Amino acid sequence: MIVFKHRVNREKCICGNSHDWSNTSELNEVWDWEKHTETEPTKCYGILPHSKSPYLRCDVTEVEKVCLVLFELWNIPIPSLIMRMVGDAVSTLNVTLEKEVLRGISDAAVASDAWIITSGYKEETTSELIGEIVYKNRVKNAALNFSAIAVGKWGNIRDREKLYGSNQVCEHAPSPPGRYALEPNHTHYICFDDGTYNSSDNGEFASELAREISYGARRRIPLVTIVAGGNLYALDSISDDLINQVSVVIINQSGPLANILCKHYKATKNISKATRNQTDEDIARDKRSGDDENDIDTVMLEYSFRLPRPGEEPPSTELTLREVLRPFSKRERLDIYNDLLKLYAAIQKEEYKTVGKKLPLGELLNLDEKRNLAYYIFWFATCLTSALRDNIHIFDFNTSNSLQSTLYGALVQGKSE
Repeated sequence: MIVFKHRVNREKCICGNSHDWSNTSELNEVWDWEKHTETEPTKCYGILPHSKSPYLRCDVTEVEKVCLVLFELWNIPIPSLIMRMVGDAVSTLNVTLEKEVLRGISDAAVASDAWIITSGYKEETTSELIGEIVYKNRVKNAALNFSAIAVGKWGNIRDREKLYGSNQVCEHAPSPPGRYALEPNHTHYICFDDGTYNSSDNGEFASELAREISYGARRRIPLVTIVAGGNLYALDSISDDLINQVSVVIINQSGPLANILCKHYKATKNISKATRNQTDEDIARDKRSGDDENDIDTVMLEYSFRLPRPGEEPPSTELTLREVLRPFSKRERLDIYNDLLKLYAAIQKEEYKTVGKKLPLGELLNLDEKRNLAYYIFWFATCLTSALRDNIHIFDFNTSNSLQSTLYGALVQGKSE
């Protein structure tokens, strides 16, 4: 028997909130689910109301258990392809690009009995498009040969109280309202719980689940990540996929993160692999940039982050932002900094809005904010280095290639590695 858990704050209620939830959100406190939450067995599972689709609430650490449910309890046929969608709630595709995305993903899904993984949030264009694909294919044939699996954060779901077990009672009236409704046409719903509420950061659960489905239990199912829009938070899962040799297809002109990734991918096509071995020229350039008021803040350049190296010894290495940015020209570094600063301001604005505050205008970044921004620049630049960029594939609607052919090209390359 598989027992799933969910997370609750120390002052427990079945909805997962502390009793004074409206007073507990502090932007200056970094959320730590191990510190601020504990687990309890969940009874939030069954059939989604007004639907025939099964759902499950699970703890954020239960990736392997979720795989067992998908394959053995829900009996979803083993796919020939997994497509994980990355999007956001603010991007909207133009009509022509939307038609191509619908056609490309639908054709690939039907041809390969695919599993398509999205956030399941109705407000996200990617989830809505996948729901439309499911609906249209069901009209043609009630027996779908592919699955659309919504993998979203429990604390973000609107009306989640309706999903509690029938014998449990929520003590709060009301609990914090979720920011997203569930898209109703997906075939299965996984609601992972990390104890947070109304965050625009979806974390890495979906990417970890996709990789476990693809590679776990000696499976070798082709996996591709498709970026259509996306915000800065998505960099974590995208970089993790690239490090784990998962092909990433980025749809140009689909939204903030996708557009900036495409822009800098093309601008840095001759980039060389970052190395810790400095030449005299590197040292001299670093010294000059440290004294240049028009370059990136020196404090940020000295922040270091751990870079995983799967299958190698040692399994990770620590690099400073300066080291990762070394292959880039000064102009490229500044362009990356300025573009990511805008995306960082956007997610800051959302987080302030969540707790009913306004983002102060014109203020300089404090040290914590500088470190956060340095973290995102680190992973953005890491994605563009030659060690990882070979697994990035750009779909540009203005070229002759279709999205479906771009997807298959990415998968063929992935199989050969």
